[in-house]
Amino acid sequence: MMTRYGKISIAKTHRFMTGSDGYGISPRWREVLVFLGQEICYGKGAQELELLFGLPVSHAQIHRLTNDYGERVGALLGEEKPAQAVAEHELVYAELDGSMILRREQGWQEPGRRAVKVGRTFTSSDCLRASRQRGMIHSSAYAAHLGSHTDFEAKMSLLTDPYERLDERLVFLTDGAPWIAHWVKAEYPKSTLILDVFHAKEHLSTFLQAYYGQQDHQQRYRQWSAHLIEAGGQALIERLQALPPGNKTVKVLLYGM
Repeated sequence: MMTRYGKISIAKTHRFMTGSDGYGISPRWREVLVFLGQEICYGKGAQELELLFGLPVSHAQIHRLTNDYGERVGALLGEEKPAQAVAEHELVYAELDGSMILRREQGWQEPGRRAVKVGRTFTSSDCLRASRQRGMIHSSAYAAHLGSHTDFEAKMSLLTDPYERLDERLVFLTDGAPWIAHWVKAEYPKSTLILDVFHAKEHLSTFLQAYYGQQDHQQRYRQWSAHLIEAGGQALIERLQALPPGNKTVKVLLYGM
């Protein structure tokens, strides 16, 4: 038979074919198709459905159905939600970054105009201590986008705008990318902008290799990293700026921190 999503070989009398909401497929069967469509690739999903249920379904149907429901969910997510209640002492954290993605035609793509961008928000009370060495975040809200950073910023704003009134208690953790800094400073000028520790150490390592050379790098990196954690970023920068002048490359790295 033919449905709005293509041809499938299921008898009209089958229980999966009791449709509603304009579909010729039951809500339960739609749930199965969409679950597989968002969990694994469409072709693999079609193979598993035939193996498990003995019902041949085209991968194109899984693709169309999943995209249809994805657009519906996207429309709902595009509606601004009220802010979560935040106690007077609490902070709200926002993290955002670009990510590499494997695309079928283009291969691995570096963060850029057409790369995936992901953001999340959570409160300080969501930060739990799982063990002495490991923490965990109890609950987060997420936003993601494949495309330009301006389109992503519009999605991310739905998560962060409700907390704009918190001023400096809205804390952005970033990798130092210019587009993130420009957006945060323009939209949330009273917020707190922090370079996360991982990327701070990465920049520190690059500087130390240029200044001291590869041979002395590791020992000095451990010492300076400990100073970063103990004294903070501004204190580290002041100590680095007090070092004797290096070559031109070192000066560019230092004053670009």
